[in-house]
Amino acid sequence: MTPALDLRDGLISGRLEEIGRVLLFASGKGGVGKSTLSASTAYLLSSRGSVGVLDLDLHGPSIPALFGIASCSFRESREGLVPAKVDTVHVMSIDSFVRGRGLPARGVRKAETMKDMMAITNFGPLDTLVVDLPPGTGDEFLTALEMFRGREGIVFVTQPSMLSWNVTKRALGIAVAMKSGIAGVIQNMGRPLRQIERDCSKMGVPVLGSIGYHGSISDRPVSRLRGSAFMRELKNVLEAASLL
Repeated sequence: MTPALDLRDGLISGRLEEIGRVLLFASGKGGVGKSTLSASTAYLLSSRGSVGVLDLDLHGPSIPALFGIASCSFRESREGLVPAKVDTVHVMSIDSFVRGRGLPARGVRKAETMKDMMAITNFGPLDTLVVDLPPGTGDEFLTALEMFRGREGIVFVTQPSMLSWNVTKRALGIAVAMKSGIAGVIQNMGRPLRQIERDCSKMGVPVLGSIGYHGSISDRPVSRLRGSAFMRELKNVLEAASLL
């Protein structure tokens, strides 16, 4: 039997044709600072070109709060939903629809929701789209790898601890096996761990750098982090990796 045609695939392909590159921020587990790095990277990039953020973290969308707004409003157009513009970044979040509530959906439906979001959102021409992914290696992660295949550069975020790294390494291994485009690994909130560097070397994946622990940035919008030690460290890591 011939598989049913998914009209969203054509819409997504058309959206991606207008986008120069896609940076996916992924992690094996939550609480490693992935969303903060996503939002901060978008903020830094926005001074050098047109940037959008797509918040697909279905388990706990944080991007609106990181941009200092309660939720992301959008307007409807004939070409799709037009994201809110916060400072100089075009922002769309799943929280625009769930409004702080949990998303009562099982694995496959969550993956379908991710495709819906990308298909209906009209970012227009962008130099870079930053995507904040749900943590883990489930349907949502696999859907993202398929949806952005050929356009993606995945930044894996881990804490420099074996507990965090062992989980993130599984997600990284899946991306390697699927021949996805991997930008590299950032060790966040601590001193770098040599074992992570050794494991990445064996897998042929670059370690982009490390960022120390900065407790003072907690709950602060990224626009208020300009000039902070955290933002300087992130900028140095991104520039060294030619991502900025």
